[in-house]
Amino acid sequence: MVSDLRGFSPLAERLGPQPVCRLIRDMLARLSNRIVENKGLIVDYAGDGILAMWNAPVAQEGHAVLACRAALAMLEEMPGLEADWKDVVCAPLALGIGLNTGVAQVGNTGSTRKFKYGPHGHTVNLASRVQTLSKHLRTPLLVTSATRSRLPAEVPARRLGRAHLTGIASPVELHELRATETAEGWPADRDAYETALTMFEAGRFPEAHQVLSLLLETRRTRDGDIPMKLLFERVSNYLNNPPPAFDPAFDWGANWSAVPIPPPCRKNDIAI
Repeated sequence: MVSDLRGFSPLAERLGPQPVCRLIRDMLARLSNRIVENKGLIVDYAGDGILAMWNAPVAQEGHAVLACRAALAMLEEMPGLEADWKDVVCAPLALGIGLNTGVAQVGNTGSTRKFKYGPHGHTVNLASRVQTLSKHLRTPLLVTSATRSRLPAEVPARRLGRAHLTGIASPVELHELRATETAEGWPADRDAYETALTMFEAGRFPEAHQVLSLLLETRRTRDGDIPMKLLFERVSNYLNNPPPAFDPAFDWGANWSAVPIPPPCRKNDIAI
């Protein structure tokens, strides 16, 4: 599992070293507690990010479920953190998490000067790439199909499709994970998206376009659903300009900007 605080660099520049250090210390403490409660091992901190793993150094039953529970619990911590720091940060605090399951080399690595214990290999790199993509898709929690396949079928999730990720040779199947299905209209939106996605992947562009057009017309409040908007754009482009060779995998993020930088506080609004 790889996590990242959205917009950390401009936030650190705006607040200065002392307040941002206090913020990150508070955040890491809260998030780390949720990881440990779900039997995870905190491998490393990198600025505002956390690298954690399960199923090592000892085997764990249901390690993918534990990791997802930890990730969802971490996201549940963010509103409280934001409320406690609103007078300092003056902007939303959002977390992005990427999860992947696979084989990794785990042990002590480094040099004669310094070494540390942790995982290495393609599985770890892929989790990092998935976390980065969650930023472009405005999706708090993304998991690979390798993780999703180890979760109960009833877990609230949406298949987003296959994607080309930087430095990864083969397209990766991705899923959005949610804590509940209580959000108004989300189950219906998910089903419609997955239906349109299946049609798109089969090259049935007119049918996919019809499903998405109806959905976007009746669900105008879903403007924040970036995966749906990107799928609709791609289907529309293929209808107008049929590709000579169809690749259903998305190149998400290639021309998509990161989360907008929140407006700064006025200087006299910052309470340190």
